[in-house]
Amino acid sequence: MPSSQDQGGPLGLAPYLLAWRTTPLRDREVIDALVHPAHAAPSPALAQALAEWPGDYYWSEEAAGRWLILTRRTRVAAERWWLHAALFALTLITTTIAGAVLQGRAELNDAWGLLRGRLSFVGDPAHALLAGTAFSMPLMAILLAHELGHYVAARRYLLDVS
Repeated sequence: MPSSQDQGGPLGLAPYLLAWRTTPLRDREVIDALVHPAHAAPSPALAQALAEWPGDYYWSEEAAGRWLILTRRTRVAAERWWLHAALFALTLITTTIAGAVLQGRAELNDAWGLLRGRLSFVGDPAHALLAGTAFSMPLMAILLAHELGHYVAARRYLLDVS
């Protein structure tokens, strides 16, 4: 849904307003608008335009004039949890392989060997990867705590803003 600012005013209400300020929030848009004195009653034309407004509105009497506060819902992008899960799994796999290489249970002949499929295990691959978890699990715990800190801080910010 386009912003009111993209349309030169709040959906056809600009002719009835002197000034407005749009505040986009996470799930809605709030518009504070100073109504032109000729339409402050409101005029029949403004009343008709408000009937077509796709959200809610209320009036506020201020010393500067009559204000109209408009709100409407906006779309919230769906979380892409599959992407987060895929990146987590990829990180777990690569750090486990790195742990196996560091313990000498797997060998890569060059830095790009993993991408080229040139990974060879010393002995049983399952045991080699299990040994690699001694490296990957503590590292994944550190990464998880770090990234969850970003997530919690961002969610808290979004809750404060909205």
